[in-house]
Order: sequence, then C-alpha cells, then structure tokens
Amino acid sequence: MEQKINPVKSFIAKKVLTKKKAEGEFVDKSMDNDKLGRTSNGIKKILETEIAPMLAMHGGRVEFVSFEEGTVKIRLKGACHGCALSELTLKEGVERILKEKIRKIKSVENVEPR
Repeated sequence: MEQKINPVKSFIAKKVLTKKKAEGEFVDKSMDNDKLGRTSNGIKKILETEIAPMLAMHGGRVEFVSFEEGTVKIRLKGACHGCALSELTLKEGVERILKEKIRKIKSVENVEPR
C-alpha cells in the first residue's frame, strides 16, 4: 500500500532540514525601541512573502497581531484554525522561519480569532 505524504509536513520537514543562515535586512541584533517598528514591518513582510503562500496552498491564512518583548502574536485563520497540525505549523514552520530571520524573536503564539 502506497503511503501518502502530507504536503504541510513535507514542506516543514524540508525547511527544517535545509536551515539557512539568517542574514539580510530583517536581522536586528539590537533591542533599541527605535527599531521596533522596523522589526514589526520585517515580521509582516516575512509573513506575507514566505509564510502566507505556504499556508494558502492548504487553505490557511495568517494575520500579524503584535510583537512585544520577543513574542510575536499571530492569528491562524482559514483551514489552519482548528487544524490538528496547526501547532506543528506554528512551531516548526512559522516560529522557526521568523527566528531564523529576526534574532529578537523568542517565541510565536497563536491567538484565537475574534
């Protein structure tokens, strides 16, 4: 019997196995409050350009809520809301990608839809 591979798990596994060095305009090494806006904008850009397309392939969406004291709060929507794999997507997908790109990020949390 042929086993089907879950595309989300496959994508996340591929990303985990092919970690790349975090470089570029989104890497902020300082904790200056002046850079908070730039950090939030960097988070939004990563969510829009890298994470949203991955989630959209499976009917999901992501919304930026806030960034405070190293914690990014997002809202998983669409097919992601209530999905059994949403925690895996959050930690091994969204959080890992954001932490690679922006060193200030300590964790990513999902907040319930309004």
